Amino acid sequence: MLHVDDMHAQYVTDRNGVKKSVILPINDFYELLEDLEDLASVAERKDEPTISHEQVVEELKKMACYSIQWKKSAVKELQKIAKQVIPDIVEAVNALAVDPLPLGSKKIRGSLQTY
Repeated sequence: MLHVDDMHAQYVTDRNGVKKSVILPINDFYELLEDLEDLASVAERKDEPTISHEQVVEELKKMACYSIQWKKSAVKELQKIAKQVIPDIVEAVNALAVDPLPLGSKKIRGSLQTY
C-alpha cells in the first residue's frame, strides 16, 4: 500500500496558497487506484461468511484431482496379480489422479490423446 510520505505529490494552490488540486506521478496514481479497489473489496466482503482453512484445503484437493474409474475387466485382471504388488499399483494409480502425465509419459503411437 502506498504511503503518503512516499508519494511525489505536487499541489495546485489558489492565490491565497490554499491547496485545490494534486498532481501525482502516474505510477503513484495507479497504485492508489489499486489500493482503493482492494479496500472496496474488503468492505464488500466484511459480512461474508467464512469457512475453515481445512475445508478450503479439502476443496482444493478435490479440484486438483482427476477422477479415476476402473473397468470391471481391469479389476478382474488385478485379482490375478500377486497380492504384495497391489499396494504399489494402487499408489501409482492414486498418483495419476493428481498428475495424469508424470515425467517420462509417452504418447501412444496412432492415438490422438492416449499416453
